Amino acid sequence: MLEYGTDRFGRTLAVVTTGAGSANEAMVAAGLALSMAGSGSLTERLREAEEGARTAGNGFWDPSTCGSDAPPRVVIADLVADPPGPDGEPGSDEVVVVTNREERTVDLTGWVLRDESSTHRFAFPPGTTLAPGAAVEVRSGCEGGPGVLGWCGGAVWNNGGDTAFLLDDRG
Repeated sequence: MLEYGTDRFGRTLAVVTTGAGSANEAMVAAGLALSMAGSGSLTERLREAEEGARTAGNGFWDPSTCGSDAPPRVVIADLVADPPGPDGEPGSDEVVVVTNREERTVDLTGWVLRDESSTHRFAFPPGTTLAPGAAVEVRSGCEGGPGVLGWCGGAVWNNGGDTAFLLDDRG
């Protein structure tokens, strides 16, 4: 059975069911697709399948997917998607905290922070480095400073929930 619809970004989505079960669920469990925010029993099964794929290191959750070198342990340590106050007002910037858990300095040149829609992308400026244990804030406003990078262009993260991806220079 094949059902079509669109997501909140206008992209065409399909739910594919065969006698063996949900093809969508099988793709997410293999680490070949992501679950998307939504509601219903299929959404919950997809979230569980994604967590299982992440835990097992399946598909793109496998660190060796991007090559034999293990990627640096630079992580999203915090995401404040819905700060107090109206979106875009001074003092109500959304914040993503990126932390270096390596014992060496990591060059973030070519790294990208994005949301699940893939329409919002922040490219770390050339020469951006993080010392061991250091963190940098990426804020949705244009203001920057020591340890803070500005992501101009308005609110990025959906107040009701969103997914943040931190991609290294190999994608």
